[in-house]
Amino acid sequence: MRLPLSALPAALALACGGQATHSPGARVHVYEDPRLTVVTPSVREEIEVDRSRAFADYAVDLVSGATQALTVDAVSAATRFEEARQQLSVGVAHPLTERTEARATYGVSLEGDHLAQAPSFGLAREVGDGMAKVSGRYQVVVERIGRADDPSYEASALGHRIDLAWSAIATRELTWAALATASGHTCDERPGCFANPYRWVGVHGTPGGILAVPETHPGRRLTLAGALRLAWAPTPTSALGGGYRWAGDDWGLVAHTVDASGALESPGLGWLLRADARATLQGAADFQRERYVADATSLPRYRTADAELAALWTVRVQVHLGWRLGWARPALQLGRMWSRYDSFAGPAARDAWLAGAGLDGTL
Repeated sequence: MRLPLSALPAALALACGGQATHSPGARVHVYEDPRLTVVTPSVREEIEVDRSRAFADYAVDLVSGATQALTVDAVSAATRFEEARQQLSVGVAHPLTERTEARATYGVSLEGDHLAQAPSFGLAREVGDGMAKVSGRYQVVVERIGRADDPSYEASALGHRIDLAWSAIATRELTWAALATASGHTCDERPGCFANPYRWVGVHGTPGGILAVPETHPGRRLTLAGALRLAWAPTPTSALGGGYRWAGDDWGLVAHTVDASGALESPGLGWLLRADARATLQGAADFQRERYVADATSLPRYRTADAELAALWTVRVQVHLGWRLGWARPALQLGRMWSRYDSFAGPAARDAWLAGAGLDGTL
């Protein structure tokens, strides 16, 4: 993956014939709970030439953990696994007029049994003497799903997404933004949209036994979401922010999210301290059950062992510290997340640590 990252700045500079400004960066993020560890190193390169920008991001998710076995304790009889997912995104942004910018991106995600490709195109325009901006983006996602233990297994999915945003400067200290998203996915009935082809669901039958059946989701999913955000800067070196987001889909899942943040800067010392908190309350999908009860002749058409489709609430708090050392901008991050799944038959709680470190620069 080194060639695209190194060739992109040179290609843009030659095309535009101007002086290039480079903004490289590298980061690593870590997520860890009692059953799962995800380490994500990433690198980024962005270049600006005559108001045109090009960028490339490359990241690897290194995942290890344990999956819960049916009918037994997850810790004592878990199945250990390790996998890696590579992600690459490249894009360009170019001004069409003094106030209008076009942006095109292409992203690809690859792991041993899953391939996703996601091209997108968007426009952004300043309105009202530069006091507001409207933007829109269309993205298509094409996926191929397989199984590492079954070379003959293949499923596909196709998704479309539209993002709209309006942001404005209300006063010298206050800005606001409204966002809306609509997405739709169609998938093969086996296993259905976002179902895990490796995950099995326990169905309680008669007389008291448990039948393990593959997880199956509907072959279509439509999602709508809207958000409103406010940012207030009471002083030149401090800022407060907050927002609310509503999301729902035709599976019956509805989620409400609120967040708040604060930032304090010391220009003389060159550091920036930011803290943020987020809380989400979600209802379960229509076909999610705490326990499925049926016999072999009357299995439910749709069934899931996905905790993220159950009723849940989650709270996350994080602290970020960044500072400027000449051309370099190092940063550290530490956070904690608490999740509770009150209507899920599996583990009812998940607490995780979040950590990160990064280094950005301008050359």
